Amino acid sequence: MTRSNWKGIYLKPNLSKKFLINKNTPEKKLIGKEWSRNSVIVKNLVNLKLNLYNGKKFTPVLISDQMIGHKLGEFCLTKLPCAHKKKNNKNKKWVKK
Repeated sequence: MTRSNWKGIYLKPNLSKKFLINKNTPEKKLIGKEWSRNSVIVKNLVNLKLNLYNGKKFTPVLISDQMIGHKLGEFCLTKLPCAHKKKNNKNKKWVKK
């Protein structure tokens, strides 16, 4: 189920304060570490760098125009992708019965 429209989007108040402090700098500036992955990306956060916590380490994320409306957690992977090993059939020795 999706979030109700009457509730609006969720943006952590601390994150919006960090943006207001650093909005005067035109360059892509790192605005700090962020633990909240459930905040929605709004237009004001475009062209900023955030260090998002994935449970183990902080990963840098540059926010672009295509990310507006998505949540911060979508761009910071928490689990490793599954990579199965391939069978190596060359090492088998075939024996005639």
